[in-house]
Amino acid sequence: MLCVGMRKQKKLGLSGISWQIGDDKVFDTLNLPTAKACFFGSSFHWTDRAILLNKLNDKMDINASIVIISSSETQTSKTDVKWKKTIKDVVKEFLGEKRRAGNSTYEHPKKRHEEILSDSIFNNLDIRSFERKEQRSVKDVVGLTLSKSYASPAQLGNNLQAFIDK
Repeated sequence: MLCVGMRKQKKLGLSGISWQIGDDKVFDTLNLPTAKACFFGSSFHWTDRAILLNKLNDKMDINASIVIISSSETQTSKTDVKWKKTIKDVVKEFLGEKRRAGNSTYEHPKKRHEEILSDSIFNNLDIRSFERKEQRSVKDVVGLTLSKSYASPAQLGNNLQAFIDK
């Protein structure tokens, strides 16, 4: 993800962007400058969100923003439902019923992002939705699935090729 961002930054001739590798557990060691904005993709749900927001408060400009960009599956067509169910079934076939994450299983957080943010210093929420239609080939869908923590090549191990072939 960082490599893609850096390539786009270079292509667009942008400056003033600091790219950091780390997570919420090593945040304090990153020596980050004061930031005007902090962006998250789907990664936000992997953090200890309330603690991280408190830490970010100390590193951010007084008028700074937290931006969380994530896909939503609230409006899916019948075609979307069919291929997503197929992927879910194949993942379960190879990895079992419980959703995996790293070397354990994953349970969806009980509190929504909006609730965590509302309880933080970053409680002035501006929620926007954007619709985007995509056409994906089977290869695209397999690649997308392998990019997810619950079906990564590391999770699949020696079953990776059989998963791709399925």
